Amino acid sequence: MTLKLQIVVLSFSFISMFCPFSKTNAQRLSINLSGGVSYYNGDLSVDYRPYNQGSLSGGATFDVTSRYRIRANFSQLSIHANDWRSPNFGAQQRLLSFKTNISEFALLGEIDLTDPVYHNIIPYVFGGVAVFHFNPKPFKPINGKDVNLHDIGTEGQNLSSGKYASRKYNLTQINLQYGAGVRYNFSENFSVAVEANFRKLFTDYLDDVSSARYVTDEEWDEEIRKNPSAALGKMYGFIGGSASTRPKSLATYNPNYKRGNPDKNDSYYTYQIRFNFRLQNLIFGPDMYSPSNPNGRGQLRCSRNVY
Repeated sequence: MTLKLQIVVLSFSFISMFCPFSKTNAQRLSINLSGGVSYYNGDLSVDYRPYNQGSLSGGATFDVTSRYRIRANFSQLSIHANDWRSPNFGAQQRLLSFKTNISEFALLGEIDLTDPVYHNIIPYVFGGVAVFHFNPKPFKPINGKDVNLHDIGTEGQNLSSGKYASRKYNLTQINLQYGAGVRYNFSENFSVAVEANFRKLFTDYLDDVSSARYVTDEEWDEEIRKNPSAALGKMYGFIGGSASTRPKSLATYNPNYKRGNPDKNDSYYTYQIRFNFRLQNLIFGPDMYSPSNPNGRGQLRCSRNVY
C-alpha cells in the first residue's frame, strides 16, 4: 500500500471513529483548507534563511467540546536551500544544495484559549504527531537530471566497506508538531484563521547532510574501482572539493573542512491561512451548537447562558 493511500485510509478511519451518525454528533465535524509558505532550517541554512516555498493543507476537525477539538491534517509542501546564497564563506566553498517535497499526515489536538460562545476572535494552540515523507534532490543537478541523494549515498552510506552504514536514513519518519493561531468566526459555520506550525524532527538528513566530515577522495576512488556507479555519490557528496565540478575560485578548498553538524537535527515550519467550514446536514439533526437543540447553547437552560 502506498504512502498516499495509507494516508487516505487513516483519514477515513479518523472521521469514522469520531463522527458516528447520530444526532449528538451532528455539525461537530468541520473541514478546513489552508495555504501559505514553508521554511527550512538545518545544515544548509548557514547564516541565512532560505527563500520560502509553498504549502497546502486540508483536513477535518471534530469538536469534542466547544473549546477542544481533534484535528486530522494532510499537508503537501516544499523546501530547499543552497550554499551559494549564504553570506558565510565556508558555506559558499562547501557548495552543497538540496530541494524536496514533503507529504505529511498529522493527528492533532486543538484548544481555544477563549470561549467561542462569547468571542469571535479566538486565539488557540495545537499539538500532536505526524508521519511525513521526503526525498532530497540537488537544487541544481550537475548534469541537468535530478537524482535522489538518499539513493546514491553522498556520505558513504553505500560503500561496500560498511564503514558509514550507520549514516543511512529513512525517507518516511515521524515528527512532533506544535503551534498557535488566531481564528475569526464570521459565523458558527465559517471561520478564517492565521497560524504557525512548527515541527520537531528526529532526523538530521532532511537535506541529506549531517556528517561532520567528508568521505575522503581515497575511499571514494577505491569504491569506484569496484563499483563505477559510486562516482555519482562522490560527485554530489563532495561537490565543492571535486576537481571536475569545483569553480576556479575554490581552488584551495580543503576536503577536511566540515560538511555538516550531526549534533543538531533539521526542522521545517509553515505559516498558513486556514479556512474552516462546518458541515451542515439536516439528516443528522441539530447539535449542541444549534439554538434548536433543547440543550444547545442558545437555550436558557444551557449552563453557559444562565440568566
